[in-house]
Amino acid sequence: MGSYMQLHKNIQEKHRTILLISLAYSFGERLEKETRNIQIGILYLGTVLKNNGYRVKLLYSDYPDIESIVEKVKKERVFIVGFYTNTDNIYRCIRCARVLKRTFSDIIIIMGGPHATVMDMDILEREESIDLIVRGEGENILLEIVRFYFEGYGKLKNIKGITYREKEKKFSNSSASFIDDLDSLPLPDIDLLEDEQLKMTSILYPRIITGRGCPFKCAFCHEGFHGGTYRIRSATNVLQEVDYYLNKGKVRYILFLDDTFTVNPRRTIEICRGLRERSKEGTNFVWFAEGRVDLLARYPRLIYEMSLAGLAILQLGVECSEEKVLNLYQKNITLEQIEKVVTCCVDAMLPGISINFIIGGPMESIGLYEKNLDFIRKLMKIAPGMINVSATLLAPYPGTRIMKYPEKFGLKIIDSECKTGLSHKTCFCESEYLNEYELTNLRENFDRAVREIMLEVSKEITPAIIETNFALKSFGINTTWLDFFSGDIGIKRFFDLKYYESIISPCQVKEEDFLKYYPIRSYPLRYNDENLLLLDKFYGQKTLDKIDTALYDLSSGKRNVEEILKLAEENIFKGLRSDEIYKRIKDFYKRMEDLHAIIFARV
Repeated sequence: MGSYMQLHKNIQEKHRTILLISLAYSFGERLEKETRNIQIGILYLGTVLKNNGYRVKLLYSDYPDIESIVEKVKKERVFIVGFYTNTDNIYRCIRCARVLKRTFSDIIIIMGGPHATVMDMDILEREESIDLIVRGEGENILLEIVRFYFEGYGKLKNIKGITYREKEKKFSNSSASFIDDLDSLPLPDIDLLEDEQLKMTSILYPRIITGRGCPFKCAFCHEGFHGGTYRIRSATNVLQEVDYYLNKGKVRYILFLDDTFTVNPRRTIEICRGLRERSKEGTNFVWFAEGRVDLLARYPRLIYEMSLAGLAILQLGVECSEEKVLNLYQKNITLEQIEKVVTCCVDAMLPGISINFIIGGPMESIGLYEKNLDFIRKLMKIAPGMINVSATLLAPYPGTRIMKYPEKFGLKIIDSECKTGLSHKTCFCESEYLNEYELTNLRENFDRAVREIMLEVSKEITPAIIETNFALKSFGINTTWLDFFSGDIGIKRFFDLKYYESIISPCQVKEEDFLKYYPIRSYPLRYNDENLLLLDKFYGQKTLDKIDTALYDLSSGKRNVEEILKLAEENIFKGLRSDEIYKRIKDFYKRMEDLHAIIFARV
């Protein structure tokens, strides 16, 4: 035992660091050098280890460079490397682990996360570079592992929740208990993020998890990681984390990431009222949360409470417009509930609703695809300019019922390892009616079809809704409607100009200052055969009449309203009284503002 302790003493002296790595599987959609999305799990792990006196480094990367990782391991004298794994990044993690093991033969390589949890023995049998798998929640388990390797404390066979190799044999210990009291965990320490840009992004857009596990049993969702053991943090504890970020710097958009933020209505209301109090104190931020349709339909008051507290985007898992499919998924929601919740969101003046549909699931056919589009059209007419729609291809994740029993869902798995591409964007299974090529094409056509529906309902969208979508941009939120409206050159220029403090909307001008402002047109001058101005709006062309055309021509930003009034008196409104002309011009600018066609400058 003495020599064993000496071995670990030497390890502690020579290899003092634990490196926790989160690698994304990315196609280059963004140009950032590193990721902007912090994997919260390893931040929790790193915080626990740091608080227990261990030296921890974190590495987040969308585009990892193996040479730099090797150099970091060497420079920081790393002895334990832990990888967060999911179904998309697992192969990249394994490739990285192989290089590290070849380069540093005595290094200990650990994997955790949802994929490793479910596929633990499979990973160890296939890949010799992996020494140990942490199954489930890792905070307490990893601490025991580190104590064992660094201090010789305990034995691997006594650590619950791990699968490991010892010589030629592989062992799977009994599962560890879930952490019942989530308030006992420390708040994630963002000072562990060494990259200043990453740290700043995490303060501006903090990602917070308020609960773990899920009491629901959706067939397409991981069951093996947290199972049905649902636990939540107290409202007080959640608000302490909000305050932690607020004290670190300017917060713009808080993302509450757990699927079940609204499951406990009383706690949700407590959190909302706490957020509202912080907003009253002058802190200007908005937030995102996911909600369950069935629960919100029963407790619509939650929607109003969340809206008052600054909820910007509410995400709803709609998945499909066929209730037979929803029942197969065990979603326990109805189309009537979905419509009710969307209507309540409109009444509560919620800025945005995000809904997702699954393509390639049970009963998927051209007919079902068209039915989904019809339902999207119906929802968009209820909430024009508010519904943001996305679609994903069904991913048969390991451990889900769809992966275990595809035949019960009328599905055929064609890529059980999900190696063909990025999950949700790649077809891994076929329905009884459509093959992988047809399903892939449906997904590719979906966005175009949704955009056509957006165009159909766009005339019903009020100027206030358009303004709301552009206002969200200032918080770092880009909605699909914002992209749609930005295709309108006049609207885009209107809100680009409004960014500057010296430029405001006509309705914001005080009556006594009206004549002093300089109107600026946002649309380029283009005329029809009758020399009337054409505005290329997102819903089609708007033709101005002869008088409006003349006034629009004068609104170049080089004349103030008083000068335009005089010219109009001489050339446009001959014979009218001055007060009548003033009224007509004021009405013109109000109508042009509603079209986002004119904005006012002070100079």
